[in-house]
Amino acid sequence: PYVGNPDVEPAFRLAEGKYVYTNGLIPDLSPEDLEYTKSRYDEKILYVDGLIRDLLDFLDAEGLLDGATIIITSDHGDEFFEHGGLGHGHTLYSELTRSFVILWGSRFPRASVPRYHAAVDVLPTLLEEFGIEPDTSLEGVSALPRKDGDGGVPEPRAIITEIGPQKAVILEPWKLILEVQSGRERFFHIGSGGAIETV
Repeated sequence: PYVGNPDVEPAFRLAEGKYVYTNGLIPDLSPEDLEYTKSRYDEKILYVDGLIRDLLDFLDAEGLLDGATIIITSDHGDEFFEHGGLGHGHTLYSELTRSFVILWGSRFPRASVPRYHAAVDVLPTLLEEFGIEPDTSLEGVSALPRKDGDGGVPEPRAIITEIGPQKAVILEPWKLILEVQSGRERFFHIGSGGAIETV
């Protein structure tokens, strides 16, 4: 829950509303309550940012930051009424399935990886950068640009995710969501950064 923290001022609350926290569809939500709930989420992000800053400051003060590799990632996003619900764990739309990973350290170039990857790709990426041969049973692939001289990135591959009877597959620039019980299919073009429902 996006509960308040004493270390964070209510920096994002421009108007009062009712705080609503749930994971799933919600039949009615006023614009004021939605904005107030989103502001509580933003404050929680600010709080976590502060904790990360404190950790990095501590590592630096102890002389442990030089040569360190820092990995920051998330396993999901949250919905804020984009598809009629709040929270997470109930759909496979991009606001819930898109996440991030930040790899920080002297071994990593300042770069953004232009393709979709899965959480299982984090470990193979680290192993490649540290010159460790990955176990062949690993599912993921490295997200780093190839070192074979062509400077390219691996070809797109299908990324599959599921939650209960819902399944989704991404094969750039497309995404298909299938609701197994109803047979409903939704097809999206996601190549431009935003999902556009096409069928």
